[in-house]
Parts: sequence; structure tokens; C-alpha cells
Amino acid sequence: NWQGCNGVAEGGDWCNESASRCQSGCGGTWCTDGPPPTKRPSPSPTPKPTPKPTPVPTALPTKEPTSDPTTNPTRLTSPTPTVKTGCYSNNFKDCLPESYLPFQYCNTVWLPDGAQQDCIALWGDCSNDESSCCGEDTVCFKDGPHTACVPKHVETSAPTSKPSQVRTSSPTSKPSQVKTSSPTSKPSQTPTTSCTICDDIESPWMIDNAIDCAVNNENRMNKQCNKNAKWTQKGWCRLSCYKSGNGYPGDVCCDESLFGRKNLRG
Repeated sequence: NWQGCNGVAEGGDWCNESASRCQSGCGGTWCTDGPPPTKRPSPSPTPKPTPKPTPVPTALPTKEPTSDPTTNPTRLTSPTPTVKTGCYSNNFKDCLPESYLPFQYCNTVWLPDGAQQDCIALWGDCSNDESSCCGEDTVCFKDGPHTACVPKHVETSAPTSKPSQVRTSSPTSKPSQVKTSSPTSKPSQTPTTSCTICDDIESPWMIDNAIDCAVNNENRMNKQCNKNAKWTQKGWCRLSCYKSGNGYPGDVCCDESLFGRKNLRG
């Protein structure tokens, strides 16, 4: 009857299969007046997910590294230094052939460093630069419209006269042994200073412009002379420079008249 049934199937599927199972096997009340018991839906079994196979990674073949060929280092060689060799020259600039006999001319010189560069050879035109002549023994000389590098005039002392060959007679008497009296005064202790006879040659520019070293040139002497390297090298207006207090190093000029000083170098 409905009095003992509440309309809910209990006991599970096996107990609800038949009245005998319900009453004898499960100890329950088989209800016949109501609708058949509703079986509890069995959940559909969830299929176990099949794991996606993990592909085994295929290892790429690794090439064995090939080392780059090592070349032997090239050894740098230092250039052989050029050794300057001296030579003979007839123009103070260019070398003569080695087979040439150098003692045929008076202006043949020895160049210890070989051929010279950036200078004007002997007898070359030096009108653009008076200090461009090759060698220390040449000078730029101007004569009217012509200008050339010429040898310097070397000052030489006057030749001495040939000694006399006249024989002198023997002394007639023995020299006197008489002692002389002592001097009455002491000789002066002041030393005497030797001096040099200095020339007074103008520079080529002064010669061209008729300017004399010793005439109204006090300002020029104060600005040139030993204050100018080229004047010091050439020794222009040597006596006038000394007298004006601007003498060249080492000069002690004799304080004499300027007469005849212009030709001392000639």
C-alpha cells in the first residue's frame, strides 16, 4: 500500500529488480500501487583520455666543427736603412762619379752627407733667396743685373819676404858682464788686449742701394748686427757693429780708422 511507501526508490538497482529481492534480500517493502521505481540513471562511463603520444624528438645530426686552417704569420721585415755616403763635388751640390779624380780643380770639395737638396749649386742664380747657396763656403753675390752663388774669399795674411842670406860678421869683442842697476819703477801690471782688424763690408742689398755701414746707420746697427742671424753668419758691417755696441760674438775690433776697410775681404 501507499502508507508505507514514499514514492522514492531505495535500495539500489538490484533490490528494485523484483519483490523477492526487495523483501527477502533487502528487507524492504515492495510497493505495487505506485509507478514503478525509477532507476537511478547510471552515469555514462567517462572514457579515460588517451594521452597524446609525445613524439620522440629526432636529434639533428651535429656536424663536427672544422677548424679554419691557421696560416703561418708573415714576419714583417724592417727596411734596410739607407746609409749616406760622402762624395766629391765641384759645385757644392751634386756628386762627381767615383772614378773621377777630384784634385783637378781648386773648387772641388768633399760632401760628407752626399748630394745636397733644396739649395742652389755653385754659379747658380740666387736672386730669389740670398741664403740659398749650397755649402758654408759659398755666398750669393750680386753684380748689377747678375746674381750668382760664388766661393767665399778667404782672408789670408800678406806673404812674408824671403829671409836674407847675407852673413853677419862675428862679434869683435866679448859682451860686457857689467850689471845694470835695478829699474826705478815697477812695470805696469795692466795686461794689453789683442784686437782684430775688422772689415766693414755692406750687405748686397746695402751695396745695391749705396748705403754705407758707417754713415748715419745707428738705427740699422741696433736692429741688425748680432740681433740678426743672417748678419751674424755673414759678418756684414763688422767694425760698425762693434763700434755701435752690437758686435758679433767673439769680436774685439781694433779701434782704427775705417779707411781701407772696404777692401779687406777682397
